[in-house]
Amino acid sequence: DRRRMAFGRKVTKSLPRRRPTLSANQLTAIVSVLFALAYSAGFWKQLMLADLPTGGRGLMFLVAAGALMAGFNMLLLSLVSWRFVQRPVLSLVLVLSAAAAYFIDSYGVVVDRHALQSVLETNAREGAQWLSWKMLLYLMVLGIGPVVALWWVRVEYRAWPREVLSRALMMLGALAMIGLAVMPFAREMASTARNHAQLRHLATPANLFNAVRGYAKHSAPA
Repeated sequence: DRRRMAFGRKVTKSLPRRRPTLSANQLTAIVSVLFALAYSAGFWKQLMLADLPTGGRGLMFLVAAGALMAGFNMLLLSLVSWRFVQRPVLSLVLVLSAAAAYFIDSYGVVVDRHALQSVLETNAREGAQWLSWKMLLYLMVLGIGPVVALWWVRVEYRAWPREVLSRALMMLGALAMIGLAVMPFAREMASTARNHAQLRHLATPANLFNAVRGYAKHSAPA
């Protein structure tokens, strides 16, 4: 704080608080890691029950799995990381992911096109039966809270040519991170994915996008 004397009295003047500023890529990276760590508890719980490598290699396998998830999230969310699009889409995905995390953690459900179809066919009276204080807590902590933070920070977008180049570089970096995570554990990851196919329905928000894509594909007229 800056202090100055005015008419013989001490006056305290607070400096204006500046909101943090992020680039579109930085915001994408932060949200991608957040999804991998905070919204996919069901995924990590099931993964820990799988036949994983032991010792230090097992720990590194978990780190690689986290890097793989974060990298894939970056690729996915980079597609919507544009001015006037990024924050509205992320807001929707955060709230839906919070709801998905609640149902996965509380009831052990998997998020696929069948689950989405069931939700869309549920009427208001049936939906009210699912409401609980625990669900409200999930929506507040993992949904509303992050959405408020998302709109509080400043996001800087550059001119289109530079933004496109920056996005392309980020996606290449995400692909490189995925490759580095998979290469040392390719055999273990392939075996885990083959023997525990439900894992892909527990990783949020990829499961939401896959559910929407699958529902749209099977609902489209032949």
